[in-house]
Amino acid sequence: VWWALLSESEREALINKDPEKYGNLNGIDMASRAKANELALNGHLDAAGNRIPGTGLIEKTQNELDELNQEIERAREKGQWISLDVLDKQKNLQNRLADLNAISEQLGSNPGATLLVLEPGELGENVRAAIAIGDVDNAQHVATFVPGMGSNCRDNGRLNVEFAKNLQWAADTYGSPTDGSVAAIAWMGYEAPADITKTGDLSVMSTDKAEAGAEKLNGFVTGIHAWRSERGMDVHQSVISHSYGSTTAGIAMRDIGEGVVDDLVYTGSPGAGVSSVGTLGVDPDHTWVSAIPLHDDVQGMGPDWTFGRDPKELEGIGHLSGDATGGDGYNSDPNAGTFANHSAYFYRAKEGQHNYSLEDIGKVIADTKER
Repeated sequence: VWWALLSESEREALINKDPEKYGNLNGIDMASRAKANELALNGHLDAAGNRIPGTGLIEKTQNELDELNQEIERAREKGQWISLDVLDKQKNLQNRLADLNAISEQLGSNPGATLLVLEPGELGENVRAAIAIGDVDNAQHVATFVPGMGSNCRDNGRLNVEFAKNLQWAADTYGSPTDGSVAAIAWMGYEAPADITKTGDLSVMSTDKAEAGAEKLNGFVTGIHAWRSERGMDVHQSVISHSYGSTTAGIAMRDIGEGVVDDLVYTGSPGAGVSSVGTLGVDPDHTWVSAIPLHDDVQGMGPDWTFGRDPKELEGIGHLSGDATGGDGYNSDPNAGTFANHSAYFYRAKEGQHNYSLEDIGKVIADTKER
């Protein structure tokens, strides 16, 4: 309400004064958040509209890393021992810079893409971000894609944005909405567990990060709903969740306000975050699961008492197609790894074939899927 009552010049002044705050302020319009986050990423502007050196996160991180590298090099030249703490800081700054550069690259390579979340967090954490494809403030249908274990901007930000683009395309192609009425968001706005197969990090075995991420997801989608409601505009929101992100989404939907999220889709889920669709703050008739039967052994992997039940076993849930055999990412080799098709839900089909899982998800996003 407060933001809606401000003039454009007042909003502009606040954004320029503190872009880091307004770029992540749930409840204001996404165009303002995107403008603020662009300033935070690339640098504040002076009164003449010029970049102020050293104020953007990319430049500040690069400068800090350069200074540390010089210190390390001088110490080595003197034969001094480099502490593990210093080397950890170097690695963490390298990761932060890689995250920020990856975000910038995705914004630059996808015309019209906007940055709706930008949280660098503490040094050692991943940069949290959300990149939108389409006009979130005005689209009739908004889909928020929530990825899982190992998600970070530097390693798979491009892939997550591609999945969001594929979701938008599937909704446009198979859901038959009005042109331009679908927006999709790659929401990497929580600290997802590191990939246990690459790092040995055991955090994926706990729901702690799902609980923390659920609070952030709840606030993000509630903010979209609140701004649209303030303008007297309806929006059909869907949350498309994958892997550990599906547990995160399920926990978020336990506490979501009435009417905020219209459809929830689980894919490749280790656990729904709940034991009954009736405990979700989403109409049970609009809860869905897609389950690929071959090479996605993540499904149901989490213990029921912490991760919730396998969503494909929940009574009353809608079952979307799990047939992704025609998708670019599908592996039909019976001897392939047990997780080879874990992300096959989101790839476009090969020429002349179909990824029916993606098609069904697209229909959910466009609100045309029937039970």
